[in-house]
Amino acid sequence: MHKRIKVLLVEDAAPDAELMIRALEGWGYEVEWARVTTCHEVYDKLRGSKWDLVLADYLLPGFSGLEALEVVRDFDHDMPLIMVSGTIGEDQAVAAMRAGAKDYVMKDNLKRLGPAVERELSEARERRERHHTEMELENSRERWRVAFQTSPDSISINRLSDGLYVDVNEGFCSLTGYRKSEVIGNTTDEIEIWADEGQKRFLLSTVEEHGYAENVRVEFKMKDGTLRAGLFSARVIEISGCSYLLSITRDIHEWEQSQRNYRLLAENIIDIIWALDRDMVVTYISPSVQTVLGYSPDEMVGQPVTNFLDEVSAREALENAREMLEGKDLQGMTMDVPLQTKDGKTVLAEISGSIASDFYGRSISLVGVTRDITERKALENQLLHAQKMEAIGTLAGGVAHDFNNLLTGILGYAELLKMEGPEDEVSAEASDMILRAAERGAQLTKQLLGFARKGKQQSVPIDIKEAIRDVVAILGRTVAKGITIEQELTPKETYVEGDPGQINQVLMNLGVNACDAMGDAGTLKFSTTLVNHQEREGEKPSVVLEVTDTGRGIPPGVESKIFDPFFTTKPLGEGTGLGLSTAYGIVRNHGGDIRVWSEVGKGTVFTIELPLTSNRPKREGAEVRDICECDGVLVVDDEETVRSVVVRMLESMNCRPIAVSDGESALRFVKENRSSLDLIILDWSMPQMMGLDCLRQIRKTDVNVPVLVITGHAVETTSSLLKGFSRVSFLQKPFSLQTLAQSMRELLR
Repeated sequence: MHKRIKVLLVEDAAPDAELMIRALEGWGYEVEWARVTTCHEVYDKLRGSKWDLVLADYLLPGFSGLEALEVVRDFDHDMPLIMVSGTIGEDQAVAAMRAGAKDYVMKDNLKRLGPAVERELSEARERRERHHTEMELENSRERWRVAFQTSPDSISINRLSDGLYVDVNEGFCSLTGYRKSEVIGNTTDEIEIWADEGQKRFLLSTVEEHGYAENVRVEFKMKDGTLRAGLFSARVIEISGCSYLLSITRDIHEWEQSQRNYRLLAENIIDIIWALDRDMVVTYISPSVQTVLGYSPDEMVGQPVTNFLDEVSAREALENAREMLEGKDLQGMTMDVPLQTKDGKTVLAEISGSIASDFYGRSISLVGVTRDITERKALENQLLHAQKMEAIGTLAGGVAHDFNNLLTGILGYAELLKMEGPEDEVSAEASDMILRAAERGAQLTKQLLGFARKGKQQSVPIDIKEAIRDVVAILGRTVAKGITIEQELTPKETYVEGDPGQINQVLMNLGVNACDAMGDAGTLKFSTTLVNHQEREGEKPSVVLEVTDTGRGIPPGVESKIFDPFFTTKPLGEGTGLGLSTAYGIVRNHGGDIRVWSEVGKGTVFTIELPLTSNRPKREGAEVRDICECDGVLVVDDEETVRSVVVRMLESMNCRPIAVSDGESALRFVKENRSSLDLIILDWSMPQMMGLDCLRQIRKTDVNVPVLVITGHAVETTSSLLKGFSRVSFLQKPFSLQTLAQSMRELLR
């Protein structure tokens, strides 16, 4: 079998190079070769490829074999170079050998070339292996030195016979507080480093018997006299025929302190800290489990954790644990599960778990934390409910605004039709029907706007009987057909001061709860009476409202909790426990009182008592003919129907209106005609330029012109933004001809 070698020939004579290659091939080599003739070529070839051998002529034109030898030694000290020459003498050959050539062969005796090359290649391999071994040994010594000196652990070498310190590292000095000079040359007894003499004797006897000791907790005495715990490992080593003890001590003082802190935390935290083995059996659980679930730790340790989960949660937990233990899910798990308490109640818990691994990274157990989130979930549900109601309120406000624009046109044109149309009976009746329908629609949009107020409380006179009728009308369209709704209302006036939307909310909540309690059949009754309270000095007369149902009733012991926030008897997901607590807060904020009576199987009565007020709602007053004629009224509204009907209304009042559809057009008209303007009727919600921005720009042009703001939104939202503007009033859509006339007259006074 041919041996493959790469040979670099430093030879100026091509025939001689061919002879050398043939001599090597005759010796059994398969040669890959290249020929060079200059020093630079030698360097380039050495740098560009790896060679096994260099054969160099001793003498070349302008270049010598010794120069080639110098280049080769600089590049690779161990690469063999053999001089091949026809003129080299004995002295020159000796000089070449001293310079680093491995052999020389005469060109007239090339039969020596094969054996010389084989010998030199073998010696080169041995040199490289020896050099590699020496380097490895040196590197190993350096690694040991670096590890010894830089290790944060305490490392010491002691003579086994008497404990004399031969060497210590910086970790030993940092741990004990001693300097090297204070330790080396002294014994362990002389510096009194062992805190327990008995423990010292036991460890030394263990090391002498077995040759090593591993991870033994020991206590050492520091230079300042304090005691410190460490994890001690030692092994007997031989150095120059003498036995020494190489010991490594890891400072575990802070680790033990953290363990104590962890134990303190685990035993006192409200959350439950736990650990499970690979079979999902509880191996540790913190004492807080007794507070949350009613079980003692002893009752749970050793039990499969699935014993405390429902079937669905147990299956999910086992699947998650399997994926984690198999390394498929290294992020851990977090899941919300219902847990059964010892007394049979359900607690909603958030369980977070992760893998605990051993020193080698193998998964050995699951650890985690369980937190009672029952109250948090209730708060989240409250927030979601509030967000949903806010979204619905926003939608309701937008719908009401758009409907108010439509109703403004319907109501206005119906009034104009009644005033100006044919006075036959059919037309008059049709006009009345349109007016009544439009007014009813206006009432519905007012209810929507009241719902959309988002908790902003008004203080206006409210007719409780009217509020009851509105709620009954809504319930009558939504409750089960088998439920009868009755009203027994006093004929006397029942006005209270408050927020219509919130009062309606209380009545609606009580009505819905009553219908839920009755199911598909029963009787819901609203009744009112007046109470004078003459026997209680200083108290105002009040109205008493009772909401009675024939439902299943409230169990004993529950009545005292029904007004508590988040308390509900409805199944999970069907009630927030906020309805009655909200009703209670609203009634109390209105200066009233709310009570409940109930008997299981007979029904429930909620009683609300609110103080009466002598105030009454403002009535529409002025007749159309009372309005002062205006020379110029500017109507600004983006809705064509509203613009058109307002213009017709104004014309019926002998005014001269001008209508524009946007704020920019209004501003241009005001600038050009401000001397002829008596009044501006300005829509609040317009695209591009809102009514408020338009009003501000108008005031920069003319500070005195009266402005009547018309809006399809709730009036209190608009009025709060109009504070600070003089001679500005507002009117809510839809409005009648008389309401518009009265608002204009009041503004023009």
